[in-house]
Amino acid sequence: MRSKEAQEIWDIISEMAKRSNEMTKRYDEMTKKSDERREKNDLYLTGKFDRIAEKFDTLTGKIEKVNKLVGNIGNNNGGMAEDFFYNGLCESMQIEDMTFDFIEKHVLRRNRGVEDKFDIILSNSASIVIVEVKYRVRPDDVRKIHDKKIPNYRKLFPLSKDSKIYGAIAGLSILSGSRSLAEEFGFFILTQSGKGIKITSDALKVY
Repeated sequence: MRSKEAQEIWDIISEMAKRSNEMTKRYDEMTKKSDERREKNDLYLTGKFDRIAEKFDTLTGKIEKVNKLVGNIGNNNGGMAEDFFYNGLCESMQIEDMTFDFIEKHVLRRNRGVEDKFDIILSNSASIVIVEVKYRVRPDDVRKIHDKKIPNYRKLFPLSKDSKIYGAIAGLSILSGSRSLAEEFGFFILTQSGKGIKITSDALKVY
């Protein structure tokens, strides 16, 4: 009996081992198929991502090119405006009834941690006019003269402490808000009139 019972137990163990092996085999097959599918999906997704990245790089390159072109146009327009007003003021050396002895362009000055650049400076023994030139004048450009340029000029040119300083904005196009702000600050306003320069001032202020 013991031998028969032992045989039955052995048969059960063998059957269980067989089924376990079959389950392990199926599991391995399923894992392999899953890995293959995952690999295919990864390859697909990787390829798709690479294509998207390539298109993004192309688009980025085009955007950078456009920005560069726009920047160049802006720089060219700004340079054209500066040349126009500088050459016109050089010919007359005058703003309204004030005549000047010197005119300077692109004046860069540093002193004790203060640095600033001035587009055009006209000066004589008593007066100085600081001219900010833009192709299109915006309100921020006008504020910059009042809040930054004039105070910095006093710091950077201490010998001018006894001079009268005037602000001026010059542009081929001046927005209405910019004009009203310049009038409020008492600045000269320089615009193009034909081939010459038109200069206006309302309630001129000395700084």
